[in-house]
Amino acid sequence: MVQQVTRLMDCIASPEIRSILFTWIHAAALYSLLNGLGYTIPLGICLFSADPQVMRALEALMSWYSDSPIPLELPPKDFRFQIIARKDQPMLVRDSAVKSGNSEILLNALETGAIPVDRSSTSYPLQALPTVITSQLSNFCFSPQFILLEISSDDLESRSLAQLSRLQKYLPDYIQCFARYVENNIALLCWDIDMAVNSAHACCPDDCPLSQDALFTLGILNGIQEF
Repeated sequence: MVQQVTRLMDCIASPEIRSILFTWIHAAALYSLLNGLGYTIPLGICLFSADPQVMRALEALMSWYSDSPIPLELPPKDFRFQIIARKDQPMLVRDSAVKSGNSEILLNALETGAIPVDRSSTSYPLQALPTVITSQLSNFCFSPQFILLEISSDDLESRSLAQLSRLQKYLPDYIQCFARYVENNIALLCWDIDMAVNSAHACCPDDCPLSQDALFTLGILNGIQEF
């Protein structure tokens, strides 16, 4: 299974982008657990590409349970219920050229960790890691609440793309095995994350352009990668 998932990730030719996306996948799988341990990831990720083939590949990598990406142009009530329903996976949202207040709903959910259902005080916790795919420059590309990652066709391995749909089916089982491994090694995960978070802050000079949220996110991701 690990071999098949490794081959799946080989569709990303760029080692740097492959590493970021693979780590993001693991972080998304652990979202609820990380929250419970006090390691709430404060940032989402915005995957930008103008290439339709890249967009299809990203959708395949980030859609684990046959869930379609959530269209940003949905009616607000439907959009809220869609993002509430996603748990411990990339909350894959497809950006839209249509102006929508759902952008603010998602940004507020990321900031507060909660999704209000209506105008009442009823809300539900954010349970999945916001992951936006977009082919246009939008609010998400410039938001300090999102990591922007631009991916071009040159970053893909064309020979591996043909096997993408066949290999994608192994990802859910891999994620479940990884989650069980983490359950048996939580102390080690916490140690690695704590060390990485401390290192991220220690290596950052006083005039570092990165925000505290960005440094914390970087530390968590580095800790998961080390784990």
